[in-house]
Amino acid sequence: MRGSKHSHAVVLFCITLAFADSSNQNFIQNLQRNVGEYGTSHFSWNIQNLDHANYQSLRAIEDDNDREFRAFLLNHSPKVKNLLAREHVTMERNITNGEHEDKTHKTHQRKLRKRDAALPQRMAILIAKAQPRKIIRSLQKREADNTTQMMIYNIDPWFSIADLMSLRFPKKYDDYFNSWSQSIVLFGNSEIHREEFKHNFNRLPLQIMLELLSLTDKFQHIFWPFNFDQAFMNQRLALLGMSGLSINGHKQKERFYAELEKHQTIKVPVEEERVVLSFDHPDLVEGLNRSGLLEMSKEYVEAGNHLYTLKEQEHITSKVQAAMDLINSTNPELYRAIHQVIGCIAFYKAEQPESVGGTISSALGVIWQDPSVYPDHSVANYAEQIVHEFIHSSLFLADMVHGTYIDRSLLTKSKVYSPVRKELRDFDKTFHASYVTTGVTIFQSRAGNVGDAQTYAGTLRAAVDGLIAIQNKAGVLNASGAAMLQAMDDVLTLIRME
Repeated sequence: MRGSKHSHAVVLFCITLAFADSSNQNFIQNLQRNVGEYGTSHFSWNIQNLDHANYQSLRAIEDDNDREFRAFLLNHSPKVKNLLAREHVTMERNITNGEHEDKTHKTHQRKLRKRDAALPQRMAILIAKAQPRKIIRSLQKREADNTTQMMIYNIDPWFSIADLMSLRFPKKYDDYFNSWSQSIVLFGNSEIHREEFKHNFNRLPLQIMLELLSLTDKFQHIFWPFNFDQAFMNQRLALLGMSGLSINGHKQKERFYAELEKHQTIKVPVEEERVVLSFDHPDLVEGLNRSGLLEMSKEYVEAGNHLYTLKEQEHITSKVQAAMDLINSTNPELYRAIHQVIGCIAFYKAEQPESVGGTISSALGVIWQDPSVYPDHSVANYAEQIVHEFIHSSLFLADMVHGTYIDRSLLTKSKVYSPVRKELRDFDKTFHASYVTTGVTIFQSRAGNVGDAQTYAGTLRAAVDGLIAIQNKAGVLNASGAAMLQAMDDVLTLIRME
């Protein structure tokens, strides 16, 4: 009998090993498929432009397509013409696919007002230890001035719930990859149900919400792009997907960019412990031109018109250092994530200065900035630009590893109102813009720049509702993309955004 039990144990052990090996093979195959599809969709543009005497601008093509679509709407839909003529879309209106669907949202708003009217009409109880007196007086004055909008803020339990929902990620490759969609959402991983939370914690007026977010760092830990562990693991899995080689964490960043260059065909200056500031890297400029991020003729580059003077470089460098210090003091984990993911910030003057900078999916790890056209040269603005573009880069990296879209051909057919550009844009662009707006709002609030956060957040809720409506109707996103959309909606619910 003893020998029989031993034989059974050996058989069971072998079956377990075989299952684990099969599971690992499936994980590797799925990862390599995602990485390969990303390269086909994005890096092929860089290779296609290799032999071009004058590069064709990807950004210009996309903008032309957007303008053509807007012109079509303006010519064929008087209702849309009236909507697009406005500077803002109110929170009662949700624009999707060139149509406005506000009946459901208005009904919901009426229900909220009816429910709030039933609440006890009394001053909100604020915990003095958790809030500066100035904000207490400000909130009390708001309540006294407008008794019809009195509400209970429930600060302590709200902050405690946010703390409980801090994101955590598995450390093993396959566990991390397979649980990605579950790990980034908030309410799906919590004993607290979304509807229960919404019932107990009503939405807040934007100004009050932002002031309250500034009081704690707990909301910095619920937004997955700000999490260092996911940044590190997504980079590691992207490297594994490109090279097929598993590595330890030693010099992972430098090894990632060395491998990425073979696929992306752009030489990105990189150092393991810092973000390189690029002012004169000809190979990078040439690569960014091919990628579609920069739009500079060879004559413009050869004349050196894209370069900053040494004095200008010193000024920009000091501003960036101060901005990084601000980011680090506001959210140290975000600071670490930026330094892990971003290879360099490229400072070059555009030939046609229509934008202050940007990132692009075909040039992973590079942030381009042109401070010569900044409307605001404050340290806070430099920090905002870095955080803004880092969020784009995080989405690109997540797309490379986990995938985001089922069929990219659907993206140009699904238009949603962008909270950044204030116009109808392709689904993926509004998806990115909404993510950026969410992250910058959370960051700027905690950094003390409530006014800047308020400027960003005005139409965010409507944009995310539009993305959800399109996803429910057309199924643009795969499981990972749907989880990313759900995660963003969860964040807006948890911060109680109107």
